[in-house]
Amino acid sequence: MAARTGASVGVAVTITILGVLSLGLFVLSMVFYGNAAKAQQEQAQVQAESEDFIKASEREREGVRRALSQANDDRKSVVDYLLTQMRESMTLAAGPDASDLTASGLRDQIVTLGGGEGDSLSGMIRDRDATIADLTTRLDEAEADRQAALDRAAAEAARVAQIESEFNIASGEMGDDVGTMRSDLQGVWQRVSDLEAEMNDRVNRIQTDASDEQGRLRSTIAEQRSELTVLKTQLARLRGEGGTDRVAGVPEESLVDATVSRVDPVAREVVLSIGRGQKVILGMTCAIYSYATDIRPDPLTGVYPLGKAVVEVTRVNDGFSMARIIEESRGNPIIKGDVAANAVYDPNKTYKFMVYGNFDLTADGVATPLEGEDLKALIQRWGGDLAAEITGDLDFVVLGEKPVLGPEPPTGSPVEVVEEFLRRKRVIERYDRLFESAQTTAIPVLNENRLRTLIGDFPG
Repeated sequence: MAARTGASVGVAVTITILGVLSLGLFVLSMVFYGNAAKAQQEQAQVQAESEDFIKASEREREGVRRALSQANDDRKSVVDYLLTQMRESMTLAAGPDASDLTASGLRDQIVTLGGGEGDSLSGMIRDRDATIADLTTRLDEAEADRQAALDRAAAEAARVAQIESEFNIASGEMGDDVGTMRSDLQGVWQRVSDLEAEMNDRVNRIQTDASDEQGRLRSTIAEQRSELTVLKTQLARLRGEGGTDRVAGVPEESLVDATVSRVDPVAREVVLSIGRGQKVILGMTCAIYSYATDIRPDPLTGVYPLGKAVVEVTRVNDGFSMARIIEESRGNPIIKGDVAANAVYDPNKTYKFMVYGNFDLTADGVATPLEGEDLKALIQRWGGDLAAEITGDLDFVVLGEKPVLGPEPPTGSPVEVVEEFLRRKRVIERYDRLFESAQTTAIPVLNENRLRTLIGDFPG
């Protein structure tokens, strides 16, 4: 009984222990499974966080394994290792202040420095090194050229110095020669001055003698002209009595046509002593002179003097005419007793003129035969007649400028050129014949200036 009781207690104890162990095992299993679920959750979270730094597919790359190996050697994490490498790379590429520079920032700096979007910094450095090497080579060549130029300049400077030295020597010698020549020239100049003074004295004496002789000759000429005028007037009168109407050879100073009877300076009018009875026409112009002897050319220059004034007839009466003053010399006014002359006007005669040569009525410096036709028209307007040749009743020959012949054309010249030369030659030969005939027959020869002055038609 006692044995069964002991066995029952042992079984009960065993069952109790087994129950306690089963309960403990259950509790431990629940705790284990709870911890396992928590660990799996934490593992998933860690796995997700690690994906932010490296993908599972990237772990097998050679660069990642190499970076992991180097990070383990440095006892660093891969991220810390890569950040450190990146800072060192940026510092090497852009300087100590660019440790936090990003790759895009570095690319912007490369573009700023002149690189392209895809250029690398090392590539730019290589390009710059190549450019620097090329510039260095060119600089060396330029330096060599500069040194060569300096050598040439030094040689040229030496040559110039040699030339200057030789020039100074020659200049000194020439200075000595010039001093000698100056001394000689001063002596010559003194002799020339003495001769000049002597010659001036002789010239003054000759001029004085010539002036006295000229005055005497002028006085004699004036007296002879006066006598000649009287004789020619008498000859003209005798010829008129003999039935001829020729008055050739009458000098211009005898062509006084009227005197000034009265002067009205306010109205700028004068009264002339000729009128309708003397065949005065409206519009006729006259040159005014102080004396009749003023109406003759200068014996030395041959220039015919202008009158003191020009008047134009504006009203004709029976015994006198009114004329307005067209031109008047300043300081030499018209006064009563002055004489008036018009070479074409003559109350008892119509003068006959022959006009030949080149004339310059327009005062443009170019004398042409065509302007001779204008002069003929001017003569006809004042009542004169024209002749084509020198005849017995011709009163005046009016010659213009003598035409210029020019050089004879060479052999083989065009026919037109030869014919023009021959035509000019014939014109000149006729000009010379007319002048000689006028002198032979004592017909007065007038130039354009003398004719226009006498008829009161002053140029300009």
